[in-house]
Amino acid sequence: MIIGIAGLSIGLHRAGIETVAFCENDKPCKKILKEHWPSIPIFHNVQNLRYENGMLLDSISGEHLRTEVDMIVGGFPCTDISIGGKMKGLYDKKLYQKCLDDGMDEDEAKRYAKTRSGLWFEYARLINEIRPRWVIIENVDRLVEVGLKEVLHDLAKLRYDVEWGIIITVPTNSAYVSNGTDFTTKTVLKGSEVDSVVTLTAGLSVTGVDALGSDEVTSDDVDNDIEAKGLEVDDEDLVGDDNYSDQESAQD
Repeated sequence: MIIGIAGLSIGLHRAGIETVAFCENDKPCKKILKEHWPSIPIFHNVQNLRYENGMLLDSISGEHLRTEVDMIVGGFPCTDISIGGKMKGLYDKKLYQKCLDDGMDEDEAKRYAKTRSGLWFEYARLINEIRPRWVIIENVDRLVEVGLKEVLHDLAKLRYDVEWGIIITVPTNSAYVSNGTDFTTKTVLKGSEVDSVVTLTAGLSVTGVDALGSDEVTSDDVDNDIEAKGLEVDDEDLVGDDNYSDQESAQD
């Protein structure tokens, strides 16, 4: 789902998981997908993609594929989340408020006011339509500051249990130290830049309990979950002498 060049799919393929379809709109990415997976269909626009009667369907072109879907994997644009953009988040707050004032409900207003990163709301819609057993989502680390709350709330409303964390992408042979949180690694690269991503693994709840362990997930619940993981993102958390000292003591 908004899969880019399908790096996640490569890893899942090595784990024995079959890819049945891609959804990607970027032409260079689609060229790579067609070259490496010529037999797997590519749906071109997540906003047009539907799942009806056991079938993936492009509501505009009519292209379709009858298939079961056990897992959805991918990301959504980081354009309005990353430090390279304006960090507006998943939707324009002023336009969102105007939509509310005009009588829209909250979900409708968010989708109307969505930024490019707000394609998350289409992702969430498809999760609801497909109801897969598992969902894997990735984005840049700044999602913790501008969007993670909305994503966790949406998954909770859809009755998915979620584990999330930050994974630092590291060059080969670089030292790293675990911070003790599932799905999370904090990397120490003294005097260098590091890149990191937020990953979320969501499973369809069989107990009827929401993502953070209660029937009603509040903003305070999400704040407490972020604080408990110690994953507020700033440069000092990722690179610096303090972390380097932690890494040295962890290796002793």
